[in-house]
Amino acid sequence: NSTVRKVIFNPITGEGPYVGGNFNSVAGDTSFNKIAKWDKSTQSWDKLNPLTARNVYDIAFSPSGDGPYIGGSFRTGGGSVEPQYLAKWDSGSSSWTSINPGGDGFLPLNNSGKIVDTIAFSPTGIAPIGPYIGANTNPFDSIDGIAGPIRFAYFDGTDWATLGNTGDFNNGIDTIAFNPITGEGPYLGGQFTNVAGITGLNYLTKWDSGSSSWTAIGNTGDFTSVVRKISFGPNGDGPYVGGSFTSVNGIFGRSFIKWDQTTSSWTSLDKDGDIIAIGSVYDIQFSNNETLHVSGSFKRLNTKDIYKIAKFTNEYIVYYNGTGPSYDEFEK
Repeated sequence: NSTVRKVIFNPITGEGPYVGGNFNSVAGDTSFNKIAKWDKSTQSWDKLNPLTARNVYDIAFSPSGDGPYIGGSFRTGGGSVEPQYLAKWDSGSSSWTSINPGGDGFLPLNNSGKIVDTIAFSPTGIAPIGPYIGANTNPFDSIDGIAGPIRFAYFDGTDWATLGNTGDFNNGIDTIAFNPITGEGPYLGGQFTNVAGITGLNYLTKWDSGSSSWTAIGNTGDFTSVVRKISFGPNGDGPYVGGSFTSVNGIFGRSFIKWDQTTSSWTSLDKDGDIIAIGSVYDIQFSNNETLHVSGSFKRLNTKDIYKIAKFTNEYIVYYNGTGPSYDEFEK
């Protein structure tokens, strides 16, 4: 009955979909709140121990299928002793639990201005696995005793930690990603315009483990506005970046651009350089056959009237025409 912010399947078992957002009713049942799972065996929605307040912004699974982990502005079960802002599903007890047995300590408690906006894990075999979390424009005052302001942190298997310094980001983080093959990262995108005091390190950055510092992909100042999603292809190509920007380093790549690892430069996916003409990209996903899917608020794509969602292959762009059950195709 309200906004859905995330849809995800367990990557190992295929269970799901798990759905999170602002809703407090599913299929007319008002005992649901913010989180639900489709049970294939019963062909019905499972409540997953409903949350007591506020919203779910992201859902993630570890590479081994552990979870789901949820982030948002919620509290679970009521009261300050329950996990808030970030929680993990314990299938044994059928309840939401803290990531850290000590209680995580995301402070302040029950503050509607604080949100865990995004959750990510490093690839299998690349430690620490995480979770890695990004906060919105309002940073946390502290996490497990680490003094803030904190907009980015990760769990190292024992305790929470940060990369760089706690106050490195001057605004919210909307997306976190790792290269699935090399493990490079994390790559962070969002609303920030200054990272670790580097003015012009706008909207997109990467952690360089060699220099132990935040660095630009390309040049500082390449991006003109918010980065909302970072993704990599299954073979590690990219990153592919979506958001609300109008150009990248002078290249017309409105709302969508790809980093070419061979030439170390930004490139448009299409030879004409006219991917998104009007609107923003909010999500980028790849299917098992490496087909690219983008979704968002866009209205024109590659000079055609394409609305909200599209997929890209080497030969065709395929899109829903909005008038019937079929999809239309046109050559690139």
